[in-house]
Amino acid sequence: MQENEQNWLKNVIKTLLIRNFYKKFITCGKHRIYLKNLYEFLRKDLQASWIKEKPFIAQAKKMYNQIIVKYYSYKNNERLKELQKKYPKLQIIETYYYLNLHEKFKLKDEDIELFEESLEILLAPLKQRKS
Repeated sequence: MQENEQNWLKNVIKTLLIRNFYKKFITCGKHRIYLKNLYEFLRKDLQASWIKEKPFIAQAKKMYNQIIVKYYSYKNNERLKELQKKYPKLQIIETYYYLNLHEKFKLKDEDIELFEESLEILLAPLKQRKS
């Protein structure tokens, strides 16, 4: 596999994993991510016949594991836990992590503050209706 094909494949795997995590988060964990299905999608839908199953699955597993490890570091972050307690009906950690997958937020104090301010702006009309 050539370097440009390998880079393309990494980007495709990352995109597919992000889409699948989105589905997992909006279904509150009911959607399952199967790497074999991602491989079949590439082979059939994208007609990428040069992709070999074992290297693809190995690369996808590696990226999936990196995403999962990072997700658990977010789940254990104290500031995000506090935000989750403040807004128990919202999936704060999942939303923040999803934005991180898109490289919008990092696990920095100023990013978490910006995220919290954004939540307050989004929820302000709901609070005014209740009053």
